[in-house]
Amino acid sequence: MSERKPKPTRWLYLLALLIPVFACVGTILLVYRTVPKLPGALETMGIQNLTKVIVPGSEEIYFPKA
Repeated sequence: MSERKPKPTRWLYLLALLIPVFACVGTILLVYRTVPKLPGALETMGIQNLTKVIVPGSEEIYFPKA
């Protein structure tokens, strides 16, 4: 009395393939729209232009080069 389970159809395999594809495309679009809006992203893509430290007080903080 072993009942055979139905095999998944090709549509389910296609759907399983499309989910990661759409996730990757969505991530690429999100990064493409977000990165150019970051300060300094269009001039030179350096970490010096993308880092900003705001602390209370009037002292200047200098970080040594890594």
